[in-house]
Amino acid sequence: MSLKGKLSPLSAVLLILAAMLVGSALLCGTLNADRHALAFGESSQAVDRANAEFERALIAVREAEAAGADRERIAVLVSRLNFVLGRIDEAEHLLLQGNITDADAIAQQTIDDSKGIALEAIELYDEASLKTYYEKIFTFGMAPIASLLVTVGAHYGWKFWRRHEVDRMMRMKIKKVKEPEEEK
Repeated sequence: MSLKGKLSPLSAVLLILAAMLVGSALLCGTLNADRHALAFGESSQAVDRANAEFERALIAVREAEAAGADRERIAVLVSRLNFVLGRIDEAEHLLLQGNITDADAIAQQTIDDSKGIALEAIELYDEASLKTYYEKIFTFGMAPIASLLVTVGAHYGWKFWRRHEVDRMMRMKIKKVKEPEEEK
């Protein structure tokens, strides 16, 4: 028998000891990671809430724009949304670096900013909807009036034209028609 085929008791003990060291290192690393993961998870939830509020604000701005809100005010809200998005990215970057406190503070601030933007967008939506409503009422109210004016104008126009034609015919003079003389 060769030495390659046999495992000495000393090498078996060393292998078992190495396996135990690796196992304990993994266990300690997992426990430490769980403590960080718990803190990381809470802050990650704040960033997730910030992303959700940002999405609500974005949808509100889109709806206000679709309703026909003032373009300048929409542009201001969009620039504020861009700023909030940059802050959310900053919070995510800080979170990845392990700066949980600052990431959580920035995420909370972006949540408040997004809620403010959403409220302003809803106000713009309401104003635009009300303006559109009044424009529709005006348009539908003017349609019968315009129809009445066209009908009355056509009636009196026809009456005037007909009277003018009758008067023209009455003023006509009858001209003698020269008849060829009959042969006698």
